[in-house]
Amino acid sequence: MIICSSIRAMATTASLNLSSFSSIRATRAASAQGKTYLLNAKGRPFSTPDSLGNMFRRWCDAAGLQGRSAHGVRKAAGHLLAQEGCSQYQIMTIHGHTQAQTSEIYTRGVDRWKMARDAMTSLEGMEW
Repeated sequence: MIICSSIRAMATTASLNLSSFSSIRATRAASAQGKTYLLNAKGRPFSTPDSLGNMFRRWCDAAGLQGRSAHGVRKAAGHLLAQEGCSQYQIMTIHGHTQAQTSEIYTRGVDRWKMARDAMTSLEGMEW
């Protein structure tokens, strides 16, 4: 199921174009119009990113997942993408970043870990 074909990131002016996102499933409320999928208790779109973030925290608390946030999920997704070999530019497009250095946060640590692992493998393979 494609959730949407084009969305606008709330924190930036960048558009995100996701042609396929089959691993995510969403149920759209019958009363929703357009591209809104998460509705507040009154059946309306959340009025601000902060109001959605606060509700996300309450949902996590109710599920027994204290200390979780929507931003934390976003950061985790960035790190997982980096670990799977995505470039900072690929992560940049998924997150809607307009500056490459913003997405580099996710790839820098993974790149250093991979370089250290490869260096240790080289060291282990040396004849002494």
